[in-house]
Amino acid sequence: MSKTICSSLLPLAFLLLWAGCADRPSRPEAPQLMGEIPDTRTPIHLPPETDRAHRDVMMQHLETIEVLVGALADEDFKLAEGVAQAHLGFFARRHVAAQQAPPAYRELAMAHYRAGRELAKTIPSKDMKQILPGLHRLLKTCMACHLEYRVEGAAVR
Repeated sequence: MSKTICSSLLPLAFLLLWAGCADRPSRPEAPQLMGEIPDTRTPIHLPPETDRAHRDVMMQHLETIEVLVGALADEDFKLAEGVAQAHLGFFARRHVAAQQAPPAYRELAMAHYRAGRELAKTIPSKDMKQILPGLHRLLKTCMACHLEYRVEGAAVR
């Protein structure tokens, strides 16, 4: 091909390339999953003040788990044990929503409390092969509750 033909075809090639790409999104869009899957969890209706306290406790649980996992990752077994003993048991006892929740909810709350206590007993071993299954059992109690129940309350913000 001569240089003249190549230079005259270059703008046409660019235009074709641009036109071919112009009608396509730059990246595929994520499918909309929310709304497609019905929420079949059991609702728990709480008055506003109880709903707020429940949400506060749930946030404290989440923060506790984050600190616990961080301590284990840093091999700070003393901190991990203290967090498991002090916080998990404390929050289980003061969980106000459990008083107004179905019996199965209360059973899951107690399972969470027991899993936290058992985890606290294994942490002094400093043996991650013992600790991680206990952490797994604890997290399974969290997931079981969140998969089964949803709170329907008017949170006071």
